Amino acid sequence: MDIASGAGLLDQAGGLAPSTVLTNAGMLTMNASDTIATYIPNGIIPGARLLTATTYNLNDGTSVTGHLGLGTLNSNGAVGITGTADALAVKVQTGTLTLGGNNLADAAVVTLSGGATLSLSGADTIGTLDSNGNIAGTGVLTATTYNLNDGTSVTGHLGLGTLNSNGAVGITGTADALAVNVQTGTLTNTGTLGIATTHLDIAGGATLIAGGTQHYALLTTSGTGAGTWQGNLINPTTIAPGGPGGFGMLQEPDQSHHHRTGRNGRIRHAASKRRFHQLPGRHPQTRHCGCQP
Repeated sequence: MDIASGAGLLDQAGGLAPSTVLTNAGMLTMNASDTIATYIPNGIIPGARLLTATTYNLNDGTSVTGHLGLGTLNSNGAVGITGTADALAVKVQTGTLTLGGNNLADAAVVTLSGGATLSLSGADTIGTLDSNGNIAGTGVLTATTYNLNDGTSVTGHLGLGTLNSNGAVGITGTADALAVNVQTGTLTNTGTLGIATTHLDIAGGATLIAGGTQHYALLTTSGTGAGTWQGNLINPTTIAPGGPGGFGMLQEPDQSHHHRTGRNGRIRHAASKRRFHQLPGRHPQTRHCGCQP
């Protein structure tokens, strides 16, 4: 079934067949809830009732002001949602998906492809973000888990949750995650990373380029080898390479003057190869060092 450009279809009594493949280039108005197989819009989806499909292919020019049900939502081109979409799988494949606020399901898994953008003008909550793309806008996106993979750029605002960084990832906006795990590759922060209670962990072989503001209560390393902190290390709380009670290495490859406070582990300044040994203790130990090459 096709709705041509400039035409409209009023679903008054929910009479569409469950096997319907509906292509909409005009306007579909839902005055009754209905279930179909596939929905392919390029137009406007208003109405107070629920349209449910196995798959929603939202293409360039689509505007959802109504209510989409469960299923898989694929977004391509310039797509806007100011209504609601209950899909548990949301895939932003190309272009920009713009959310007005409180539009997606709280349990949704949102997959953001490389080069694609998820932009928020209002706050929204989801279950998981798997990203290789861009997160933008003024609204806060909150998820249980943010998997920021190679190519991800955060110019917007991520809320509380667990942030896992793998590959080349950049943050110029804000990420308020309670747990930040730099697992592989390089996370470059020129924005704001963490809050006062954040646990920040840098895995062996991974790098945090700390060009912005970093907030944390505990800085640790994990795995084998040295986790690398590149930038000024101004630490008001606890550094515990290897984790509390463990032993590991945090490497700083720059030549700046630093103030270090730590409970245990080893901190190595790569430029001078000077090592700092700090034994587990009840109270933090403080080291001051001006390391010259």
